[in-house]
Amino acid sequence: MREYFAIIEDPRHQSYVRHNLDDILIMVMCSVLCGITDLSGIVSFSQNKAEFFKNLFSISSIREQ
Repeated sequence: MREYFAIIEDPRHQSYVRHNLDDILIMVMCSVLCGITDLSGIVSFSQNKAEFFKNLFSISSIREQ
């Protein structure tokens, strides 16, 4: 899955990037598949499932803001 998202060009300026775009897209996709569609829900879901994302997708930069 990461390979598909990695081909999407990231238009953000690198000095403002905290998370890789493909990591964000993976977390959003998983959230939406679970029925979560609002931003705060996606953030909470991603934080609550940090171990899942780390184990399955090697996303380790999820932290509370």
